[in-house]
Amino acid sequence: MKWFYSILIVLISGITLYSQNDNRFNPFSLPPALQDDIWSVEFAPSFWMKQANAPTAHKLSFSAGLNYHYELNFSPAKKFAIAIGVGYYYSSLSHLGTFSADSSNTTLWNHTAPTDDLKYSRLNLHRINLPLEFRIKLNSSFKFYFGYQASFVVGAKNRVKLNGEEFAFSKFNNLNRVQHGPRIRIGYRDFFVFSTVYLSNLFSSPSPVQMQTVEIGISIGG
Repeated sequence: MKWFYSILIVLISGITLYSQNDNRFNPFSLPPALQDDIWSVEFAPSFWMKQANAPTAHKLSFSAGLNYHYELNFSPAKKFAIAIGVGYYYSSLSHLGTFSADSSNTTLWNHTAPTDDLKYSRLNLHRINLPLEFRIKLNSSFKFYFGYQASFVVGAKNRVKLNGEEFAFSKFNNLNRVQHGPRIRIGYRDFFVFSTVYLSNLFSSPSPVQMQTVEIGISIGG
């Protein structure tokens, strides 16, 4: 994570110097009317990296969310900018098993037996996202955004229908509620493809469950 902030500081410094040499333009004195308030909607199939103790995927997993971005431009032409955002995300991760807790309240994952009738088992997450994007606009249409995102899990529940019985599990004592990772968006006008890779494991020690989620999808707005 430190390497990202180092690169970001260098880029901001370079662009600020460039802007100052360009008619002494100061991005921090840009009139409020020239700042941008931008909303974006995102939808992405989700999956998690293959690891030794990762749950087995089942059916489609997805994430969907709404983000607000405040864009601070570094030139009157708005070719370079920093955008700070906040948003809500809902993720539903489908897997072939159930979650439980042992006598010490450690989170465990158990694979269903081949003879079990599993209709669905979904780990549903509610998250508050804080994205930070460095934005490059090649012209009025083509855009390249990259940055970093912190995500705070504010709710988690695993809903299951197994052998005709429906139940839910929510006692995730080892849930790592702070997720973070790099993200990138490449788009034309207001339509983007994006990806976010979460570097932090969804569950912390001593839980043996390994889940580092990845999202690749579409984003509208920005």
